[in-house]
Amino acid sequence: MLQAIPMIKEALAYKQILRYFAMAAGTEVSLSKSNIFFFNTNISIGRNISRILGFQRDMLPSKYLGVLLTDKPLNKTVWEPVINKL
Repeated sequence: MLQAIPMIKEALAYKQILRYFAMAAGTEVSLSKSNIFFFNTNISIGRNISRILGFQRDMLPSKYLGVLLTDKPLNKTVWEPVINKL
């Protein structure tokens, strides 16, 4: 997660961190399953960061592991299916 004003140099550093993590864990980042969300970000900066990381840009609402991602508070009905799977 990049917070504050996203910068290209931060995206490059983040990509390197992901590479190191993948090497250490013996895995690879699944780019087809990886999305990035931008809020109040210049469109060209968002495009460049998305291109650098290889992530698809997405918008809210969306889902992550079956849970709704939104900018609004989640109520109990959203969490019940998650809790039932535990």
